[in-house]
Amino acid sequence: MREQDSKTIRAFLIVLSQLESPLDESLQKQLYQLGEELATDEEASVGNLRKLIYQNEFLKNLYEPALKALQLAYQAQPRNKCIIKSTNSEPEEENRELENFILPTDSLKLIQHIFQSQDSVNATKNIENQLQLSAEITPPPPTSCESSSANAENIYQYAWVYIFV
Repeated sequence: MREQDSKTIRAFLIVLSQLESPLDESLQKQLYQLGEELATDEEASVGNLRKLIYQNEFLKNLYEPALKALQLAYQAQPRNKCIIKSTNSEPEEENRELENFILPTDSLKLIQHIFQSQDSVNATKNIENQLQLSAEITPPPPTSCESSSANAENIYQYAWVYIFV
């Protein structure tokens, strides 16, 4: 999946998590169809998701700031220019290739589940809550001594969406 497609899906999940009430029946039906299409043609499905977003003003108004917040997290951050010597001279033995290979498939199934549920807003909020409670989803540390914790918090406030695609 292309990086821009991943950002689109992540931003849309943020939108769903911010809504106070379920989508109307027509939008939920369209989202269900996108979930079916996602299984067979990811690129077309994401393109149709963008169309759906921009056809609905309230979705567009929430989507654009969410996308901007995600893009801030992708911007290069200044890095410390120090070298930290390892106390362990042996390489880490654990191989995470299989785990990393499986994750995108699982996340696509989870996205399909969200899109195809009767209430995508509630399904997204439930998944967000579960992921935020998980110890595995923690924001990365600031990459610069000058980074304030508030800035890092703003950039990574949507860390839970990074498990998706």
